[in-house]
Amino acid sequence: MNGSKFHAIPEPLRPREKAKRLGIESLSDTELLALILNQGIKGKSVLELASELLGFKGWSFLTSGASINRPIKGLQDAQWMKIQALGEIAKRYEKEKSSMQSKVSDAADVFKLYHHRFRGKEQEHILLIGLSKRNHIIFEKMLFQGTHQSVQLDSGTIFHELIRYHAQRFILMHNHPSGVVNPSEQDINTTMILRDQAKKIGLIFLDHIIVTSDEFYSMAKHF
Repeated sequence: MNGSKFHAIPEPLRPREKAKRLGIESLSDTELLALILNQGIKGKSVLELASELLGFKGWSFLTSGASINRPIKGLQDAQWMKIQALGEIAKRYEKEKSSMQSKVSDAADVFKLYHHRFRGKEQEHILLIGLSKRNHIIFEKMLFQGTHQSVQLDSGTIFHELIRYHAQRFILMHNHPSGVVNPSEQDINTTMILRDQAKKIGLIFLDHIIVTSDEFYSMAKHF
């Protein structure tokens, strides 16, 4: 069945036929992914390929960064693009779902809502979250991208976005791809300067949260 579609599988057991008979919800995770991939690669049937892909942390491999570089040698361009598309759909769904919880009370809430936005990113990124005076989320926007070790922000751009959306408070969130969650000296200095600048124009800088894959550091709790 190398490189074939589903022809070596008895027709009643093929994912497409099974879905027609029993409904799409009847398919296993492997069968669902196999249906999307459509065919195998050299040395692997489509079901074997799907099973191996799901071996990368289950469905979370789609948003964990494993799909950025082809995790399995031999994946065709079309298959790889389908995996990328699935990952992007998953991220957008998580974003839409998280926006339903529109009020935050602390850094833990923010981490829970937005840490997925940084999955798989190998450079530092800064997310701006604009809030009302009662801490309801008005908007969020990824503004800046840097290197593996640092990122530069522009206070003018930040304030422009806040004024544009009529946000009175804001939170910055940025990742440390190194896995070290503690702030650098640059992080601390930038936070202090931005806090003072915001105060002068009537804005409240609530927190600067640094995230890694599984933990966060709240600058507001330490400085």
